Amino acid sequence: KKIGRFLLTKFDPFLRFLDSNNYDLVFYPTASSLTYFSNNRDIVSVHDLMHIYERRFKESGGFLRYLFRQNIHKNISNSFNSILVDSRTGADQFSESYKCDKNKIFVLEFCCPTYITDSNTDFNFDKFGDYFFYPAAFWPHKNHKNLILAFAEIANEHKSINLVFSGKLKLEYNNLKNLIDSLKLNDRVFFTGFIADNELSNYYKNSRGLVMPTFYGPTNIPPIEAVYSNCPVLVSNIYGMRNQMEDYAIYFNPSDVTSISNAMITLLINKEPIAKETTLRLKNKFSLERFSNTVDRILKQIAYE
Repeated sequence: KKIGRFLLTKFDPFLRFLDSNNYDLVFYPTASSLTYFSNNRDIVSVHDLMHIYERRFKESGGFLRYLFRQNIHKNISNSFNSILVDSRTGADQFSESYKCDKNKIFVLEFCCPTYITDSNTDFNFDKFGDYFFYPAAFWPHKNHKNLILAFAEIANEHKSINLVFSGKLKLEYNNLKNLIDSLKLNDRVFFTGFIADNELSNYYKNSRGLVMPTFYGPTNIPPIEAVYSNCPVLVSNIYGMRNQMEDYAIYFNPSDVTSISNAMITLLINKEPIAKETTLRLKNKFSLERFSNTVDRILKQIAYE
């Protein structure tokens, strides 16, 4: 670490500035190799530890990726006195994984992105009919496969409902397309390709609901986007998701295809799936105002320590 810092600061003026400590505070928005240039008064965000908890997926648990992330997070545990996580589950996972003092860990729950709250675009969604929506890159951990199999279980009984997937047509896309072909669901499953942020809200608003069978957590942002779009949520009952979404969502086991299909049926037969007071409470929970107040409280707490 010391040799690396010495060599890098000879070539990079920004890293040389970080190494100088001539600043009041640096906020690292993600756990990266830049955190090796921190001192104990800085703040870092740790979004997840899925390289430990979901190591079965190569995108997070491959040997080199695992080793790289482990080294960075160990350094964070040793070098930072202020670590931000997304949930109480995230705090427990970090503390347990790196024997970190819990007093150094602060929970800052996600807020709704402004591209959702400020969106005013509109589109024609007639070609999709009545549909469930899932915006996610086609990584294996996103679990599109089980969602497609679950949809196949209900497709004959519920002939008017479709599936819409957004995301660049890469990674597992070809395998998923072959699966859809084999199930003869080509006219029921739509791939939109990449969707710009300012278009997302309309996809939520026009859908029957967000279905998110991901294996990753502890929490996730798409369900928050759905809340602010007045869109029902079906989501994996994993890690911190139930604490995040409370009674707004319908939960299922992402490893169980029938559990996913049952959740979809529950939403389809429920005329009023979400109480208005529940929506209002969750919108307040995920508001920018609440987020800003929490940041302010954390900064004041750090300043007075």
